[in-house]
Amino acid sequence: MPPLPPLPPSSGAAAVSLHDVGDRLARERRQELLVHARRLRRVFLWVSAITVGVVGAGWFVLTILFCGCCEGRADAARNQAYEVSKSMEIFRLQHGRWPTSLLELTVPPRGKPVMDQLPLDSWGGAWRLAMPTTWGPLPPGARASQRETGRPIVWSAGEDGEFLTDDDVGNWPR
Repeated sequence: MPPLPPLPPSSGAAAVSLHDVGDRLARERRQELLVHARRLRRVFLWVSAITVGVVGAGWFVLTILFCGCCEGRADAARNQAYEVSKSMEIFRLQHGRWPTSLLELTVPPRGKPVMDQLPLDSWGGAWRLAMPTTWGPLPPGARASQRETGRPIVWSAGEDGEFLTDDDVGNWPR
């Protein structure tokens, strides 16, 4: 292919070379690419932020559903067991003996009741009482030291609703 002939000079103005035109086109193209890159960067940042938000919200919901509520209920039940134990101590101070059942806390043989009503555990179940004089089977979490202290054990069946399983919660140390 033969070389292109040079452009004739225009009247009084400097001649525009192909090199100058190429530079100008390259600058314009570079500007377009930069604008496009900025737009893509913004889109990427928005998509990333939305993705992180959705994943974070999902993690939060899953944590609440599968972890937090079970621990919270067990802690609340443990606190209730300690409160019932304190009521039993008050009964012992008033009557000189431990109550024979939890019902005696609400209907004592004489005097005012220690509790208005017995609370249900966190799962809506009843509490169980093991007296120092009539020790039966102990829940898995209760230690032998409970027997040595001579204090009654108050416990709940826990989430599964069955006594003497690993999820029982009561007034023994963790």
